[in-house]
Amino acid sequence: MAKVKDNAFVLAVSVVLATLVAFAVTFFYPDNVAQADAPVLESISITSTPARSDDTYYWGENVEISLVFNKNVSVGELSSGPNIYLDNGDTHHSLYNRGNGTNTLVYHYYVGMSHWDGSGLAVLATTNFAVTDATIGGETYYISTPGLHGQTSHKVDGSVGAPDR
Repeated sequence: MAKVKDNAFVLAVSVVLATLVAFAVTFFYPDNVAQADAPVLESISITSTPARSDDTYYWGENVEISLVFNKNVSVGELSSGPNIYLDNGDTHHSLYNRGNGTNTLVYHYYVGMSHWDGSGLAVLATTNFAVTDATIGGETYYISTPGLHGQTSHKVDGSVGAPDR
């Protein structure tokens, strides 16, 4: 009988300790607990089409990159918000364009002179991409975004002007 009482006591103490630890983590580290509600990036893709039919963006064209989340998000400081970086032989950043408060953020990359990538643009993975959950009322999360391998239907040649130049 003493053995059963000892086991019940140990179990009760374990439950109390686990509850205290959970409370302490929630109280002292609320961001860790709230991260479970963080927006999830469902897809990242290049959603624009080059002006010419050769799958190449030329100097002066914009490449559109879309990030689709599982809920509506915002990107705080729109002028200096998180950037998406592209690899086209060099690293270039794209600027936020639209989508604040929706589940899709759209970024533009302007093809400049001397930008070139004959194998296809790639989107680089990022860490600490700051987004605000628009449905909860302002909670900011820092998430990682996966990269996107070179897209052969999205090449860059900044040595030649776009068709309207």
